[in-house]
Amino acid sequence: MFLQLCVVLFLINVIVKACGNECTCVSGYLRDEKSKLSTPEAFRFYNITPYHLPVPPVDQLKDEFITANVELGSFIPPQRIIDPDFIRYPQAKEGVKYTLILLDFDGFQSKDMKGYTLYALVVNVQKVDNIFLAGDMVAPFFPHAPSLGSGIHRLGALLYEQNGRIEPTNPDMLKIAISRVIPVPEELAKMFELGEPVAGTFFRTELKYCSN
Repeated sequence: MFLQLCVVLFLINVIVKACGNECTCVSGYLRDEKSKLSTPEAFRFYNITPYHLPVPPVDQLKDEFITANVELGSFIPPQRIIDPDFIRYPQAKEGVKYTLILLDFDGFQSKDMKGYTLYALVVNVQKVDNIFLAGDMVAPFFPHAPSLGSGIHRLGALLYEQNGRIEPTNPDMLKIAISRVIPVPEELAKMFELGEPVAGTFFRTELKYCSN
């Protein structure tokens, strides 16, 4: 917990220094309009499918930060996304367990694009108001802000239906948690027999130097 707090404070400091006076103040709540695209259409429109995810999710996850809501493809300034998400899946089935993945589709961790930056991994998620807090936390939440000057990043949340309970101390899970690098989503799904994602969402953000 202390380490996470230090990381959050460091990112806030970076954002403030990078963005100067015009970007340091978060005023009010940023509410984006609901996308006119369906979830599969949005994943294809923003080129997540088929390049990063062969089959898009059918349902949309409801995602919200303290000062901004997330719609499919929303652009959200980085200073609004350093808090944990509030994520809901109204269509969740009673008694069914899910795996929740938060990742950066543009945060490649290898030259051959075989791994993505992982922001959180939760298994054995059940139907509750905030699914982010309703399972076994394999990789605790890590702030979303991308690297300074690395361009626009598409950050996503994917939800998979499990066939049964997944042991959070599984060696493969622990390797992912320690490295903070997640395999290509379909490879991870095959490892744990998850199938295709049942729900998802994503937004865009960018950390850059602001003009004076």
